[in-house]
Formats: sequence, structure tokens, C-alpha cells
Amino acid sequence: MELHDNMNTYWPSNKGDNNWFWTHEWVKHGTCVTTLEPRCYGSEYAAQEEVVDYFSTILKLRAKYDIYKALAASGITPTAPEAGRRPKNTYTLSQFKAALKDAWGVEPNVKCRGRRLQEVWLWFKVRGRDDYYPVAPWGSDSCSRIAYERKR
Repeated sequence: MELHDNMNTYWPSNKGDNNWFWTHEWVKHGTCVTTLEPRCYGSEYAAQEEVVDYFSTILKLRAKYDIYKALAASGITPTAPEAGRRPKNTYTLSQFKAALKDAWGVEPNVKCRGRRLQEVWLWFKVRGRDDYYPVAPWGSDSCSRIAYERKR
């Protein structure tokens, strides 16, 4: 139950349906992690073990690569959202990318809807079974000027 509680706290859907969101994330991303293929577990494999390991790993990576903390260390902090008003704190894409590169040595991809920050993507490779390390992104950004607000 602890894993489920942590997922509800740290990785909820922004559209309200967590189960649909987590299923989507598993199908789109989890099934691509080759070290989570059932054959990699050997004879000790238990059904669906790779699904639990995927979500546990995501939460461990989230704690290790704390985006909020890394941005705050560079003076990039969110403002409280105000209905009908433009956010007070806006930043450039290069400020966001530099702050996270300073923290981990690689830049992220930054995704916005209009000017509002939606997602920050970090890309990883894995050594062995569970030694994940960040790598340069291979996607594109969708922001130039970023309105950084706290979640509602």
C-alpha cells in the first residue's frame, strides 16, 4: 500500500484519473525498460513483479532527481496561481535548462501549454539492472518563456 500512497502523492494524474494515467505510463514507458522484462528476473520471477519495480524505480528517481529542489537552488521558484491573471514568475527556457544541467550535468526537455509549465522530462539509461543515470535529451522543448506556478 505504501507504493500506491506514494504514487498518489508524488505522481498523480493532472486530469484526475490516476489509474488510467499510470496504465498509460506503464504501457508507454515501463514496457520499454529492457531490464524489467520477466526473463531478466530468472526463475524467481513473480507475476507482475516488473510493474511494481517500474513504479518503485520511478519514485526513487523522482526523489534522487528532485526537480523542484534543483530549480530552487538556482532561484527558480513557483508562484501561487491566481485565477484569470498571468503568473508573476516567468523564466526563460535557458534558465530552466541551465539550473537542471548544473544539478545533474544534463539538460532536460521542458514542455509547456502556452507559457505555462506542464512537464520537465529527464532522460535515463540504465547500467546493469538498476543503475539509472541521466543522459542528454533526444526530444524537443515546447517553451521559450515559462510561467512557473505551484500546482493547484
